[in-house]
Amino acid sequence: MGIRLGYSPNLVTFFGNGNIANYYNEEIAEIMQVVSNTKEENILYEKYGRLYDIYLEEAPYIGLYRNTELVVYNQSLVGNIKANTFNIYHNIEKWYRQ
Repeated sequence: MGIRLGYSPNLVTFFGNGNIANYYNEEIAEIMQVVSNTKEENILYEKYGRLYDIYLEEAPYIGLYRNTELVVYNQSLVGNIKANTFNIYHNIEKWYRQ
């Protein structure tokens, strides 16, 4: 199956109720409930860390491919515009409008 994701996908798609694989883990369900109801960074850090550990243990999804060479921009924008997985503004100092 193919799915298009942004750089920060919504985790409900993969771990929330009715996720795309019908994957269920009670601890993950509790974590998703906690993170949806808090903004405290230390709690989010702890819970997302545990979510990642569970993901590595159970491997409910296996990513096979991610297109990292695609850039969408207006034709009037020129310069050294190359894709970068980590920074959408990579080489912005070399971009300019024509």
